[in-house]
Amino acid sequence: MCALLPIILILETLFQEKKERMKLLKKFNLTGKEAIVGQGTIKQDAKGSGLTLTVKKDQMVTILRLNDNPPNKWLVKIDENIMGYVDSSNIEIDTKNIKQTMGKVRKNSKQPDEDDQPTYDDVPPDTVADEIEEEIYEEL
Repeated sequence: MCALLPIILILETLFQEKKERMKLLKKFNLTGKEAIVGQGTIKQDAKGSGLTLTVKKDQMVTILRLNDNPPNKWLVKIDENIMGYVDSSNIEIDTKNIKQTMGKVRKNSKQPDEDDQPTYDDVPPDTVADEIEEEIYEEL
């Protein structure tokens, strides 16, 4: 039984960490499968409260979400168990990295062009509108 005690303690610790992480993900409406947007560096110290993080100048953060946040805030994480909002103006980012990420997002969620609209064979062409349009131009 004594040999199992360290294993039990490790398992309990892992379970608690996973439970805390799931609680944190739920708080920010995350699934845990979101793509990381980029990395950033904090420009100046800022004191946090509630869901806003306390951050220090030159601290590295991982940007998780740019949209669907409170106004002018980004969702970031400092490590696996510290996550919250930071003013977007207080984060120095590598814009090349963000552009690459946003390009990937656009490519994956490409909207269909207007010309890609479905064609319905059971609907006759609008010849009446075409005839009226021709008459208008003929009168001028």
